[in-house]
Amino acid sequence: MGEYRPAKSSKLRWLKRLLGKVKAAIEQPEPRKDQPFTCACHAIDLEKIAREGITMRTKWIIAGLIAALTFLAAANAAAQSYNPIRWIKKGPTASEQLATNGDQSKKLASQLQAILPAKTKLEDACTAFRQLNDCVASLHVSHNLKIKFNCLKWDVTGVQPAKGNVSSCTAPEGGKALGLSKAIQTLKPEADAKAEAKNAERRAQEDIKDASS
Repeated sequence: MGEYRPAKSSKLRWLKRLLGKVKAAIEQPEPRKDQPFTCACHAIDLEKIAREGITMRTKWIIAGLIAALTFLAAANAAAQSYNPIRWIKKGPTASEQLATNGDQSKKLASQLQAILPAKTKLEDACTAFRQLNDCVASLHVSHNLKIKFNCLKWDVTGVQPAKGNVSSCTAPEGGKALGLSKAIQTLKPEADAKAEAKNAERRAQEDIKDASS
């Protein structure tokens, strides 16, 4: 018996399915120069294959496409695995920390009453802060250096406060959050930014520790 050879129509259906998967992974409105295998994909003439069958050149193109996609998938997985940012476990936000322990929140709010902006609750002041320590430290800086809290909050969080007047504030460049020291330097250039930030962060840690005891 002779070797079984699938009909050309079967070959075409198989190839179309394969190319469908390839094109789905790299599909663009038009081929891009930074995707060399895209050009190869578009170069395959399905109608010609239907007439002449799968040639050796077509087989090499398909093999190249599969190899390229396999390599890119592996590289992408490796890049994600070795990205240090993915190793850092994000902790609860300031708002989540306050909501977790009501007694601690009440005690901390009482301790910070003197430095909170007028008619502002601690929960409202700390919205958008990544950590509770950042919020409390910013409150201390605002009070010590007479910096408008909403302006400092905007720079430290990168998020425009929803409440309060911010017309006199300067938005952080590019909308990116600044470190506390950098925010102080931006809003109060004459201050010793590093020392003030360090002192405020130490005070914040003490406040939170006292509220937890």
